[in-house]
Amino acid sequence: MPTTPLTRLAGVVTSLTLLLAGLSLAPAQAAEPSSSAPAADSTADRSRTKPLKVTTVGVSCECGGAGYHWGWRVVSLQFKGVRKGHTYRAFVDGDRATETQSYGYASFSGVDHDFQHGETYSFRVKEYKRKRLVRTSKAKRYTIPTPVAHPEQAFLGVVEGEGEDFLVAGRTYSVSYEGQWQEGIQFAKGVDRFSTADGGFGWYEEEGYPLPWTEHAPDASLTLSPTEEHLGQSWNIYVVGSRPAPKDVPSQGIEAGDPVRGSEWGHRWYVSIISEEQAAELEG
Repeated sequence: MPTTPLTRLAGVVTSLTLLLAGLSLAPAQAAEPSSSAPAADSTADRSRTKPLKVTTVGVSCECGGAGYHWGWRVVSLQFKGVRKGHTYRAFVDGDRATETQSYGYASFSGVDHDFQHGETYSFRVKEYKRKRLVRTSKAKRYTIPTPVAHPEQAFLGVVEGEGEDFLVAGRTYSVSYEGQWQEGIQFAKGVDRFSTADGGFGWYEEEGYPLPWTEHAPDASLTLSPTEEHLGQSWNIYVVGSRPAPKDVPSQGIEAGDPVRGSEWGHRWYVSIISEEQAAELEG
């Protein structure tokens, strides 16, 4: 059938309609979000929702790298889930708390918090945003280690002054004990550090350290004999018993034979070395 002008016009309109419809669909398809575009935001969301969790609790000496011969001073804990812009406080048994800080570590002084050997305590962490409580971790329980059995008292026979103790050059001193040490333990003993009248200082890990210091000793006996060359020095003296670690624990920096943390118990003296003449004035 021959095409009339009206039919041709209808065909043009139909083609134009399809073309316009195609153009109108293109922008809508281009506006659909890419499946890979929000990856960074997803990572941020996961970071924001990471659980707040106390991972480890333990005793620590916090003694400036001097080792664990001297026992522990604090109960410390580490936690994860820390978020930027938030602050944290650690709590023991629900009430006693640390200062507010923004990193995943906290510690409680053993003296200030009166921790008892063999007692179990509950530790948790709270998260804040501008002083508003946001999250609270689950509690982690920890039992304070029990130290080795030890003498109640130890004696060195020092000369006593006003608030000071002294050893006399030329005399020999031996430590004696009231009570018994536990069997099968080891000892760190001697003068672990000293200072001189002119500001000098030395400690046991230095090469050529001149004063007596022994580790992993099988007994607690200690004899000291200061001489005139030690006049004016001040000595820090320890006898510390501990249980030896049975094996290496690389994750905690412990090697077999190191003191088991929390097992240490010791006796300490801080003395100055004086002459017989000075001692006579104090003893007269």
